[in-house]
Amino acid sequence: MIKGTYIFYENNKEIYRSSNIITKFGKRYLTNIIAGNVPLVKFDMAFGINSTAATVDDTRLGFEFYRTPILFGSTDIQTSGNVTTYSVVYKTTLPQDVIAKINEIGLYPSIRTSVNNYDSKYITDFNDSFV
Repeated sequence: MIKGTYIFYENNKEIYRSSNIITKFGKRYLTNIIAGNVPLVKFDMAFGINSTAATVDDTRLGFEFYRTPILFGSTDIQTSGNVTTYSVVYKTTLPQDVIAKINEIGLYPSIRTSVNNYDSKYITDFNDSFV
């Protein structure tokens, strides 16, 4: 099992860090990026609030509440002595009015062709239509 770490910054200062597992599909994709087999194409970063433990077989977030385009992506390979660390770094920005306890993050292609794509759907926007 491979773990990933997501780090949130505000004004270039780290404000939160958390680790979670990387799914088998994510592992396959990230390995191909690091190997140079897959280009860094347009992706979205999705954020979820579900606190159910992730599994290696997951293919979507438990409860996605926000999605935003990735602004920057790169690979980073660091070697110190006999230890080499491989990383894939993605950057995006969340608006200031997004408030939630983020428990899960996913990477998805910006263009989806699935006819049963139900992610990023919401139940209500909390606007009172009777006003």
